[in-house]
Amino acid sequence: MNDGMPEIDEAFDEEAWEYLYLYQPKIADSIQTRVSKGDTPEKIKRHIVRRYGINREDIATRCEAAARHLGTAK
Repeated sequence: MNDGMPEIDEAFDEEAWEYLYLYQPKIADSIQTRVSKGDTPEKIKRHIVRRYGINREDIATRCEAAARHLGTAK
């Protein structure tokens, strides 16, 4: 989706990463590892939802956003 507000998107993705890093560091480490191995944010989200169920979609979406941030961080 390209709605012309990349600054907002980037801020939310960064916030997702910071949240995981501070409050769920093991998950943050695993996301960082998977991104470094080439997994896409979408693949990470799909894995979490398939493995842990739709009731975990909230954390799956946060992990997707964090992975997106890691993939674009400079």
